[in-house]
Amino acid sequence: MPPIIYDLLSTLGYLIRATGMLIFGFAFSLLTVEFYKKGQQVWMLQIAIFLGFVGLVIALSTFTSPASFGSFGFGVGAGLLYFLMFKKDDKKDEEKE
Repeated sequence: MPPIIYDLLSTLGYLIRATGMLIFGFAFSLLTVEFYKKGQQVWMLQIAIFLGFVGLVIALSTFTSPASFGSFGFGVGAGLLYFLMFKKDDKKDEEKE
């Protein structure tokens, strides 16, 4: 096969990996914040969630490429902004019932 095919497939693989890490970062940040806020109010669970998130960030910074880690960071930032901007109002839900 010509080398251009390998280059195109490599570029496509990088784009798919970056997109996947963006989606994974968004979902993981929403899941982490949701469990941190809505979970049982036991301090050990909150510490475990925080340390798990920090451990994943450290592992990704060590074992992935800079582009993948950057995509993950953009996804996490988007997830946190989404959670902060569109947080649910518990008072409105209670008034409807």
